[in-house]
Amino acid sequence: MAVLKTAVPGHRDRGFESHPLRFKIKESTIIDEKVDEYIEKQKSPQKEICRKLREIICATFPNIKEEMKWGVPAFADGKFYIVALKDHVNMGFSIKGLTKEELSLFDGGGKTTKHIDINSLQGLNQKRIIKLLKLVHER
Repeated sequence: MAVLKTAVPGHRDRGFESHPLRFKIKESTIIDEKVDEYIEKQKSPQKEICRKLREIICATFPNIKEEMKWGVPAFADGKFYIVALKDHVNMGFSIKGLTKEELSLFDGGGKTTKHIDINSLQGLNQKRIIKLLKLVHER
């Protein structure tokens, strides 16, 4: 089971003060060391893409909980996930409660989750990602 630590100022042992994204992740975000490990073991550019996606998620939802679920970083009890693949990163979303029109905003053909493909940092559309995060989080 992963050790979850609240990112609090002054927390020195892998908490907020020592976290590499301390200026981008809000103090109230719960940081999971296993998520750090997952991201850091990825090759480039997947590592940088995963870092950026995590930053976007945590900035969009400052009190979000992250954890390892299904072997990949997951957020908001599995509503969102990040998976580094051979030549790109998928950001996955639970699609429970979405309309057909809303489903068309995603890639993939899953029955319970959809994803978007991200092949490079330059190809990462932050506005689209934030829009999808908020859409799924509301459901």
